[in-house]
Amino acid sequence: AGFTVTARSGTALRLRGHRTRQTGPVFEAAIAVRSPAASALDRAAPNPFRSATRIGFAMAADGDAAIAIYDVLGRRVRTLLSGRWAAGYHSVVWDGRNADGAAVAAGIYFCRLTTPRSGGCQRLVLVR
Repeated sequence: AGFTVTARSGTALRLRGHRTRQTGPVFEAAIAVRSPAASALDRAAPNPFRSATRIGFAMAADGDAAIAIYDVLGRRVRTLLSGRWAAGYHSVVWDGRNADGAAVAAGIYFCRLTTPRSGGCQRLVLVR
C-alpha cells in the first residue's frame, strides 16, 4: 500500500508502508525530481511584502543566471545573484535593501531573471 504526492515544482514523493515482525511499521520514501522545461521566474512570496520576499526560479540546464532588482525608472537597485547555477529549482531572498545595504522606499520594483537562452520579469510591491 502507498501513495504519491506531486508538488507544483514537479517533485514526486512516493511513500510505501509495510509491517515486519522485527521492527513494526516501516516506511520507505523515494523522491523523483524532474528538471524544469524552461528557465523562468516563479512567483515571489509574499508579494506584497514588508521586510523580505523569496523569489523562486528554475534553470532548465546548468548555466549562467542573474537576478537583479530594478526600480520603476529602470535603475538597477541591487543584483541578488550572478553566476553559474545547476539545473533545477532554486530561490533567493530580497530583503528590501539596495546594493549599499540601505532600506529602499516603499513602492513598485521589478525582479528580472537573465539567462543566455531566456529570462523573465515580475513586479514586486514593497510596503513599509
